[in-house]
Amino acid sequence: MLFSKFAIMFPLAFVMISDFALTLAGQPSCYWQDYNSCIEASPIGEFLLSLGPEYFTVSFIFYLFAVLFLMTKLSETQRLFLVMSVFLGHASGGASWLPTLYSNLLLPEIRDWYLHVGYFISVSAIAGICFGNNNHKIKSSAEPA
Repeated sequence: MLFSKFAIMFPLAFVMISDFALTLAGQPSCYWQDYNSCIEASPIGEFLLSLGPEYFTVSFIFYLFAVLFLMTKLSETQRLFLVMSVFLGHASGGASWLPTLYSNLLLPEIRDWYLHVGYFISVSAIAGICFGNNNHKIKSSAEPA
């Protein structure tokens, strides 16, 4: 099984947690006094943030574990679809906060490009390392002794 359900859990959880952390860190200072001033592209995330960071956090933890649990129950094809959808969605969501958080870094014309590319290279490297380690182990265990 080249797409192990466990080998991809770390990079998937990493990207999900990064998006979660960047979402909270990217909230404007007024958010911490008025939860209705939250900024979030996801309607569900915006609703939960408007209730308060504790609701957003508890819901995220439930969501994270639900996705990871679901991965263990799906076929390889279904798991690939779920992983790629969630991974790409959260990688994109996390990257969208970088210009807000690092607005004073570099020139505005190039800042966003470097931040996004750097972020995607980082999350891709983590996923690649996990995939690479997983494929090596599978090939090694399949060889006759």
